[in-house]
Amino acid sequence: MSDERRRFLDLSFKFLRDMRKRYDTEAKSLDMTLSRARALQRIQEREGLTQTELAEDLQIETPTLNRLLDKLEQSDFVERRQMDGDKRVRCIYLTEPARAKADQIATFSAGIRRQAFDGIDPDDIRAATRLIEQLIANLEKSQA
Repeated sequence: MSDERRRFLDLSFKFLRDMRKRYDTEAKSLDMTLSRARALQRIQEREGLTQTELAEDLQIETPTLNRLLDKLEQSDFVERRQMDGDKRVRCIYLTEPARAKADQIATFSAGIRRQAFDGIDPDDIRAATRLIEQLIANLEKSQA
């Protein structure tokens, strides 16, 4: 592997670790875990989504999501309702107590993103996004 590729991957991993640490610190300040904060934020964005859709959005397995939702339900942050017309499918909704928490999560998430992208040209962001999408596609293609 060329030095540039190795450096790119090393920096990518460092960036992801640093972002995760920032999100985790902010989530803890709200008495949340990073996983729960991410789930609440996603549910707020797509309220009424199914458990399967949420698992896909969060890129986690269904059993992991079920444990996460159990904890959120015990904390009175979400409720699972049967979908009209299909009792096997459950949709997820925020409870009233969770709405303020989800707003706080959205606020700190936006602040972290703003800080991370401060001073970066939008064209550079688009180019980096295309690069990462191609890297993901290459990895997915090699697994097929």
